[in-house]
Amino acid sequence: MIKKFLCLILAVSMTAASFAAVAESVTAEEIKENEKTDNNDKAEATEVETELEEDYFAATTKDGFSYSVSGGRVTITGYYGSATSLSIPSRIDGKPVTCIGTKAFLRCSSLKSITIPDSVTSIEKMAFSLCISLTRITIPDSVTSIGDWALSSCSGLTSITIPDSVTSIGDSAFDCCSSLTSITIPDSVTSMGDWAFSGCSSLTSITIPDSVTSIGNGVFSSCSSLISITIPDSVTIIGYCAFQFCSSLTSITIPNSVTIIYGNAFLDCCSLTSICFRGNLPTIDYIVFEGVTATAYYPADNTTWSSIVKQNYGGKIAWVVQGSGKADIVKFSVGKWYYTVDGKKDLTFTGFADNSNGRFRIEKGVVNFSYTDIVKDGNEWRYYSGGKWQTGVTSVEKRSNGTWWYVKKGVVQFDTTGLVKRTENSTWWYVKGGQVQFNYTGFENNGSTRYRVEKGQVNFKYADVVKDGNEWRYYSGGKWQTGVTSVEKRSNGTWWYVKNGVVQFGVTDVVKRTEDGSWWYVKGGQVQTKLTTVVKSTNGTWWYIKNGQVQTKATGVVKRTDNNTWWYVKGGQVQFGFTGIAKLVDGTSKWYVKDGKVQTGFSGTVKISGKKYTVTKGRVK
Repeated sequence: MIKKFLCLILAVSMTAASFAAVAESVTAEEIKENEKTDNNDKAEATEVETELEEDYFAATTKDGFSYSVSGGRVTITGYYGSATSLSIPSRIDGKPVTCIGTKAFLRCSSLKSITIPDSVTSIEKMAFSLCISLTRITIPDSVTSIGDWALSSCSGLTSITIPDSVTSIGDSAFDCCSSLTSITIPDSVTSMGDWAFSGCSSLTSITIPDSVTSIGNGVFSSCSSLISITIPDSVTIIGYCAFQFCSSLTSITIPNSVTIIYGNAFLDCCSLTSICFRGNLPTIDYIVFEGVTATAYYPADNTTWSSIVKQNYGGKIAWVVQGSGKADIVKFSVGKWYYTVDGKKDLTFTGFADNSNGRFRIEKGVVNFSYTDIVKDGNEWRYYSGGKWQTGVTSVEKRSNGTWWYVKKGVVQFDTTGLVKRTENSTWWYVKGGQVQFNYTGFENNGSTRYRVEKGQVNFKYADVVKDGNEWRYYSGGKWQTGVTSVEKRSNGTWWYVKNGVVQFGVTDVVKRTEDGSWWYVKGGQVQTKLTTVVKSTNGTWWYIKNGQVQTKATGVVKRTDNNTWWYVKGGQVQFGFTGIAKLVDGTSKWYVKDGKVQTGFSGTVKISGKKYTVTKGRVK
C-alpha cells in the first residue's frame, strides 16, 4: 500500500513539477518586449537588433517572433502575436531556424494550428505547453528530439504524427493531452521519458516500436480509454506505474525480453482479463497487478515460475500454464474481441466460445457482433443476436432461413406446442414443435383461455359467433368470451343468445343483452329480427316485440300476429289485470280492453270509471 501511494504521489509531483515549470518567471521576456517597443521604429523589414555580443544576439521580427542567434543558427524564443494559425519561418535574416526554444509558445491559448519548418531539429522544454486551443501541429522529419513537457496540456490536440527522425521523447512530453486519440511512434525512438503520455484519457491504442528498450515510470498513467498496446521484444524494463489506471485495457502480452517489472505497473487496470507471459518470470520489487482480476498464462517447463513468486504479483490472478489449451475471448483493440488459446489469438477458429461475459460467435478468430441467427451450438439450437447467445431471451425469433421459432432462455423449445409470446412487440403465435405455424388458422388454448389464430398469429381484433369444435361460440378481442351471457352479433349479421360464451340453440325466450340492457326475443337461440308480435317468456309473462326487440317503452294496444288478437301493454308487457279504454301504440283510435285483451267480439255500451262508452267490435266510438 505504501508503494501504491508513493506511485500516486510521484504522479502528482510530476504534474506539479510540470505546472511549476510552466509558472516560472517570464520577466526576461517581458523586458525584451519593452526593449522591442522602444526600437520598433528603427526595425528592419525582418528584425530589430537589441543586443550584440560576438556571434550571439536576440531580436524580434515584426510579425511577433522573438528569437536568438548563436553560431549562425536561430532559436525561436517566444511569440507575441495573436494569430490562430502560424507557419514558423525556416530562415530569419538569412540564418536557419533550427530550434523551438524553451517556453517559446507557452500559454498561446488562441493558437489553433502551427507548422514547423524542416530546418528545425529540436523542440525544447515546454515549447508548446498549455496551448489549449491547438488542434493541429506539423512536425517535420528534421526534428530529432521532443523535450520535457513540450506539448503538455495541449487539451485540444486530437492526433499527431511523430516523424521517423525523432529518437527521444522527453518526460511528460504529451502529459494531459486529454483529447489525443491516436499517435504514431516511429522505430527511430529509443527512449520515452517518464509520464510521457500520462493523462491522455482519449488514447485508445498505441504500438511501441522495436527500438524502445525501456518503458519508463508512468508513461501511460491514467490513459483510461486505452484498450490495447503492443510491447515489443526489445523492451527489458517496465517502470513504476507504467500503465496504472488504464481502466479499459483488456489484455497484455509481456514478451520474453522483459526482465524487470516495477511496482504497480498495472495498478487498478480493472478491465484486464488476459495476461500472457512469453519468457522467464520477471523480477518485481512490489506487487504489479493490484486491483486486477485476470487469467495469466506462463510458459510450461519453466522453473522460474514458482508459486510463491506468482503470489507476490498481487491481484486476483488465475495462473495457467501455456499449452493447457485454455480458451478465452479477449478484447485486443477498439471494437474487436478475439478468440484466444493460452492467451494467444487463434485466427483459424470459427465457431462458438465462452468468456466471463457469455457465449459468442467467432469467425476466423474474431467475434462477429453482427451475427444474428438461430443455430445449432453443441447439442442445442440457440438464439444468437449481436454475436452473443441470448440466454436471457424468451420469445419468438427468426432464423436466417426465414422460419420462426420459440426460444426459452435462448434455446429453441422443440417440445412446445401452443400459443407463445414474442416479447419484442407483444404479439402471440401458435407454434408446433417450437416452430411458428404460418399455414395454420383455427382456435387454440393458452392455459384456460382460447384464442383465434390466423396464419399462425393470434388475431386480437377478431369478433364473431363461430363454430369452434362441437359448439358455436362467441369470440371478442380474439378471445372466447366464456364469461359473457348476452345477445351478440355474428359476422353474417344475425344475432344470437350466448350463455357463458356458447350459443344457446335450445332457448326460446325473452333474453337480455347485457351491453346496453335491451331485451330480445330469441327462438332456437337466434334473435327474431323480422318478428313483430306479442310473445310469452318462460316465466309466464307476455311481451310486445318489434323486429325481435322487446319494446320496453311502449304503452298501448298492440297486435299478436300469430292469432290476430290485440293486447294492451304497458312498458312492453301485457297487462292482464287491466280493464278499460286504451289507445293503439302507433295511432289515435281507442279500444275496449278486458283483462288485458281487446274485446274485438264485443259491441255495445260499457261503463268505465263512471263514464259510458259505445263499443263496436271492440272499438270505442
